[in-house]
Order: sequence, then C-alpha cells, then structure tokens
Amino acid sequence: MAACSGFAEEHPEIEVEFLVTPWESWNEKYSSAFAGGTPPDVCYMTEGFPSFASAGQLEDLTPYITEELRAKYTDELWKTCEYNGITARVPFLNLTSIVFYNKAMFAEEEIEIPQTWDELLAAAKALTKDTDGDGKTDQWGFFMDLLRGEMNLHQIAPFIYQSGATFLNEDGTALGFNNPEGIRGIQYITDFMVKDNVAPAIGSYSAEEAQQLFYDGKVAMYAQQCQFGQEVKINAPDLELGAFMMPAGPNPNEAMSRANYGGNGGLSMAAASKEKEAAWTFIKFLTFEENGAIYLHANNMLDASAEVSQRIWAEDEIMSVAAESVPNSYSTPVDPRWYSQVDPILKLMIEEILRGAKDVETAVADADAQVKEILAQ
Repeated sequence: MAACSGFAEEHPEIEVEFLVTPWESWNEKYSSAFAGGTPPDVCYMTEGFPSFASAGQLEDLTPYITEELRAKYTDELWKTCEYNGITARVPFLNLTSIVFYNKAMFAEEEIEIPQTWDELLAAAKALTKDTDGDGKTDQWGFFMDLLRGEMNLHQIAPFIYQSGATFLNEDGTALGFNNPEGIRGIQYITDFMVKDNVAPAIGSYSAEEAQQLFYDGKVAMYAQQCQFGQEVKINAPDLELGAFMMPAGPNPNEAMSRANYGGNGGLSMAAASKEKEAAWTFIKFLTFEENGAIYLHANNMLDASAEVSQRIWAEDEIMSVAAESVPNSYSTPVDPRWYSQVDPILKLMIEEILRGAKDVETAVADADAQVKEILAQ
C-alpha cells in the first residue's frame, strides 16, 4: 500500500503492519480478533460497526477529532459514524451505485441517457431482444447485482428512496417503506423482472455469467457499485463503457429523487489498543486528501467527502459520475440489530417478491411486522 510507504517516511518511529482480510471472511476474523483480545490497532469498519461499538470494542474518537477534520465531512455523514454517544469511526470511503451502460448498444438504438424512471424503463424495453429468433430473450436491457441469486436490499433500496420512502420510519420503530411510496418503489423495479421482462428472472445467472453477459454486449445497462468499472476495463477492454447517475424517481425532494445506496467505510481504533497515539497518527494521515487518494485510486473507490471525490476523479469519465452521486447516497441505519436480525428478514422479503411467493404489499407488511418486534426489544 503506497500510502503506508509515505507514512513510514514521515513517521519512521511507528511501524505499520498492513493486513489484508478477504471480504468473505472479514466479519468472522474481526469478531474473533476482538473477542480474543487481539484486534488490530486501526481497523476498517463498514456500516456494521455498531455490533463492535455496542460491545465496547471501539475507542471513542471524539477527543481526537479536530475542527478541520470534522469540517471535511457533512454532519449527516458523521452521524453514520456515531453510536451510543461515541464517535466510533472516521469517514474514509464511499462505494456509491451508478448505472453502467454499453455506449454502442445505446447508439445503435439511438437512445439517450435516461433521466427519469419512465425513460429508464423505455430504454430497457428497447434494448431487450431475441436476437436469434428462437423465442427466448438473449439480450437484456437492464441488470442488477441481486439477480445473481444473492438477495440484497441495497439494489432495490434506491427505488424505495427515489419514490419517497426510507429504510426505517422517523423514530426507528418500524420499516419506513411499508407505505404507498415504498410499495411503489419496490413494485417499479420488481416489474422489470416479473412483468415487463426487461431484466432476467432471479437466479437465472451465476455471478460470473452475469458479468460475462455485460462484457459480451448481451446486457445494455448494469446497476452496480462504482468499483465494477475497473473490472469491466480489465475483462472487456474493447467495450464502449459509459455510466450515468440513477434516473430520477417521483420523490418530491429533488436530491433524493436520484438517491442511491452508498456503502461507506470508516477507520476505527480498537479500544484494547496499547498504541492509541500511534494509531490515531495513522488514521489522521490517511484522511489527508493526497494520502487517501492513493489508496482510493488504486481500488476504484470514492472518498467519503463528495467535494474531495469530485476533485480526485475529475478526469475519469466513469468515476466522475460516481463522485457526482455521493451527495445523494445514503447508508443503512446505525443499529447493531440491522445486519444480524433485520437484514435477513429483508432478504427473504425480496426473494418472496421476486419469486412470486407474495405480492409486494403483503411481503412488505409481513416483514414490517417482524422488524417491529425486533426494534421494540
């Protein structure tokens, strides 16, 4: 990690051991390390940090944070780093979602970049075809990551927000999309798969098959997090790749009408660390724009600050679109029960809807009843 090399030059008195943890085993390894009393001094924390903070395993960073650092990020973003009265992490990166598209396919059909829900559906219909005449669709207008078989609310959630609903209600006691706006958003994107047939049915393709379809020009639009662009450039260098922000839904709030999920990661310090001053020195170093940009550029990621992201990616056609989307991105609720208890219910809800086991209204109402019980505890 080049940023670590720069740190070593500035702080030769501090030795840094950079550990890479595969994403698939991250939660298991970190949980074991904290439980065993051997956590890393500085750790990358996702939106799931409350499960560690609620156990008292993360240091309160409030005394360390300067006014200059606090001013780098919005108050709303800082709130996503706070739990139970402490600041458990410093914002670091964002992985906002955008829509990747095949420019050649758009040009062939003379399609302009969709700006609204209606235009997105119209474009998807025009680009969905049976190219060999065998009666089966072999070119799809639209694709979402959840269609690979792994249920994920994050792919449907933008349409919930764009429609005028939220993850949770205002007082955090129930789902915020068990209402006409939320139902409208979920129904809109569900119809892509079960009514309009402009996106393949759930489970039709494996992860590898889904990506290969896009590489091969068999999918026109692919909604995915921004780092997917680097995979396309590596695996399909001749594909004429473009990207656009999520088209606007009917939410009267103009910014939220283009809302999208933005997975945001932060830097935390272990409460058990014996090197807290050194740990904070490293965290502070990484938050400097020029230092963080080294890591973010290498991994096709965005800075948690929209302003910084727009500067460091200004010359990149794809990532500049993603950077523009940062102010419209949102995260999951700051609650230790979200990933462990609520998320599994919502994944099942989505599967029931997409497989036709329940209609949208019934599935959401059933999920809401279960979530209310959890949040009341």
